[in-house]
Amino acid sequence: MRVPSLVAAAAALSIAVWSCARPSGQAGAGNTARYDLLITNGRIVDGTGAPWFRGDVAISGDRIAAVQS
Repeated sequence: MRVPSLVAAAAALSIAVWSCARPSGQAGAGNTARYDLLITNGRIVDGTGAPWFRGDVAISGDRIAAVQS
C-alpha cells in the first residue's frame, strides 16, 4: 500500500467519525463486542473545526461501530 493512499484513508476515516452515531453497546468494561479493526490512541477530527482529540475507533464490517475518547 502506498503511503499517500494510507494518509487519504486515515483522513476519510477521521472525517467520517462524527457522521456516525455511537451505538448503545459502547466498548467498555464488561462488553464482549468483537470488531474487525480497532484503531487505538488516534487523533480524531470531526470536521466541524473543533480541535482534534485522542481516542479509539472500532470498525465492524464497513461501518464505524464505536468511538471512545
